[in-house]
Amino acid sequence: MRYELNIGLDVNGGDNSGSARSVRRYKAQMLLDQMCARVFATDTLGELAGADEPCLYADVLCSDGVALGNAISEALRQDCIAMAFLNDGALVGPRAAAWGEFNPEYFRRPAVAVAA
Repeated sequence: MRYELNIGLDVNGGDNSGSARSVRRYKAQMLLDQMCARVFATDTLGELAGADEPCLYADVLCSDGVALGNAISEALRQDCIAMAFLNDGALVGPRAAAWGEFNPEYFRRPAVAVAA
């Protein structure tokens, strides 16, 4: 199935310097490459209106999006990450329930649309 992910690059109570964010982006990219049949696009999105941290946007083809989301969330010490699929979405990760329901209004995509 095809998924879009918003992977936060900051961690609560951690080092959120530019170099630490770069390391987290690299770790996420490696997991995407390992776990996905295809990575269509990735893009680092800066802080946009309503967002308090930069994030990595990824558009991928993967057989198990929940496993992918959990693996990335745990590797980056994120509470959860947002994942959109078809016309729905979910928050995935060890503390996703604490963040409530997926809200498509908060899901961020690159300014240039990704081809399907």
